[in-house]
Amino acid sequence: MGSLPAARAKLRLDFSRLHGKVLDIARNDATCRRLMTVPGVEPIVGVAFKSAIDIPQRFKNSKTVGAVLPLTPRLYESRESKGIGG
Repeated sequence: MGSLPAARAKLRLDFSRLHGKVLDIARNDATCRRLMTVPGVEPIVGVAFKSAIDIPQRFKNSKTVGAVLPLTPRLYESRESKGIGG
C-alpha cells in the first residue's frame, strides 16, 4: 500500500506537466485561440479539434466533419416532417 501514494503523486506530476504543454500549444496557436472564443471550448478541446481537423479543405461542408468526429446531428422524423437538429 505504501507505493500507491507515490504512484498517485507521480501521475499528478505528469498530468500537470502535460496539461501545461497543452495550454502552451493553445496559447501560441491562432486557430486554437479563435476556437476558444466559443463558449464551452477550452484549451484541450481546441487543440483536439485542430489536430483532428488538420486540413479543413478536405471537407465539402461542415456536415461532413461529423464523420471524422462523433458529432452527428440529430434527425427529427415523424410522419409529417423531417428535419436535422443540433
